[in-house]
Amino acid sequence: MRRLLALSIVLGTPSARAADDTFGYDLRIDVPVTAAMAVGLVGIAVFRQDLAADACHWCEPGSFDAGVQDALRWSDGGPAATTSDVLLVALPVLSASALALDGWRDDRAETLGVDGLVFAEAVLAAQVVNQVVKLSAARTRPYASDLPVGERPTPDAQDIASFYSGHTSTTFSMVVAAGTIAALRGGRSAAWIFAIGLPLAALTGLMRIAADRHWATDVVAGAAMGSAFGFGIPWIHAALR
Repeated sequence: MRRLLALSIVLGTPSARAADDTFGYDLRIDVPVTAAMAVGLVGIAVFRQDLAADACHWCEPGSFDAGVQDALRWSDGGPAATTSDVLLVALPVLSASALALDGWRDDRAETLGVDGLVFAEAVLAAQVVNQVVKLSAARTRPYASDLPVGERPTPDAQDIASFYSGHTSTTFSMVVAAGTIAALRGGRSAAWIFAIGLPLAALTGLMRIAADRHWATDVVAGAAMGSAFGFGIPWIHAALR
């Protein structure tokens, strides 16, 4: 009997299992899952060449992708690639700052940790799925597709990791997650996060095309998948409250 009572106390401990006015969460589940996703991403980065296919599975673009690439590709893709990398770093800073500002203005500093956890789960989940799809699809990137398939050298893992755009998926997941969390909290920054962040996320995708790193369908799929995780994970936590 005493063991059952002790177990019920542990299961009911707010620090482990809790629900605030907006999100339900269980630190015994959410923290390990979030950490596992982060470790998994590191593992994929380290062993990417071993995990990648030996050759492309999706080797040629369709007419739509080829036409968009011809229209939007820059002769020198370096500046476009740099711009997309800068946005990939800047958007999480802007998103997290907006959430922190909302918490400070609404005098709810105690919820910022939960907001950060939900945000991290959404972004990491989007990245893990993106990496799994990249390795499975093995689509040739635009810059590596100029030669006929039979004349191409054995590809580096990155050369056949085009579908779908990780930069685009990640930036959209960040912006949509931050905006959704702010909106669910009733924060005043939600509209600004969407109004400023979504165009910047879209610009990130456009720069990936201009840099000859991705096809248009890579970017569209990245935007859709990133947005789905950015919207879905906060709403799942909201449903658990």
